[in-house]
Amino acid sequence: MWREMAADDRIEVNVDGFKVVAYSFGSSTETVFCLNGGPGLACDYLRESHSCLV
Repeated sequence: MWREMAADDRIEVNVDGFKVVAYSFGSSTETVFCLNGGPGLACDYLRESHSCLV
């Protein structure tokens, strides 16, 4: 079941002159890393479909 969640933290990282935005949800000793497919493509489909893991 998908649910919309607000991120606990939003982090901006500069990589070779490009801005990469990361969102953090919850806290744990384990990490799930999801990377979306390209410039300008929204990450909502990843965040919402994996919200059951938080």
